[in-house]
Amino acid sequence: MAVHDALARLQSLHDSLLAVKQALAASEDEALLVALAHYDEVAAAQLPMDWSASPQRQQAVALMTASQSMLEELMPLVRRARDESQAALQNVHNADKLNRAYR
Repeated sequence: MAVHDALARLQSLHDSLLAVKQALAASEDEALLVALAHYDEVAAAQLPMDWSASPQRQQAVALMTASQSMLEELMPLVRRARDESQAALQNVHNADKLNRAYR
């Protein structure tokens, strides 16, 4: 894979993390699901690359470091959003069970 393509993939990964961060900040559930799905797709497309002899090594390292840092920042927020979503789903399920019981 060409260095330029690998760098573009790293930039795309970083951009997808920014989209997840923005969706979390906006508290938009659907936007968050779309952003997370896009991140998964972009992350799966990453391929190993030896940057040691590349002139773009510093740029690649900066993108990887920034993405790792953002991922560490976002994971607790994503987990919390997931837990809140699961709790809301459980509440709906419980309400449905109560409604059926009272029929």
